[in-house]
Amino acid sequence: MKDLQYVPDDELQALTYEDYGQTMYLESAVAAQLLELKKLLGSPTLEAAARIAIERQLAALKGTLPTREERPLVSLGQGEYRRDIHEVDC
Repeated sequence: MKDLQYVPDDELQALTYEDYGQTMYLESAVAAQLLELKKLLGSPTLEAAARIAIERQLAALKGTLPTREERPLVSLGQGEYRRDIHEVDC
């Protein structure tokens, strides 16, 4: 496999995770943070935790983070006995 710096942009866009793997050597402090992130996310593997973190960071930089739903997830009851359950209640 070619080094990524020599791959043209159009070929780079076509690569998938299965096509290209990357080995990274992390400092122990960074590895410990990744392990803590794995636990907080409930992720099954460190790789999945890193992927989630990267995807969320890219979405934040692009301004495409999913927004919280304002409508209730469910409304129970009727009239004054009605109870709306929102995403923040879960």
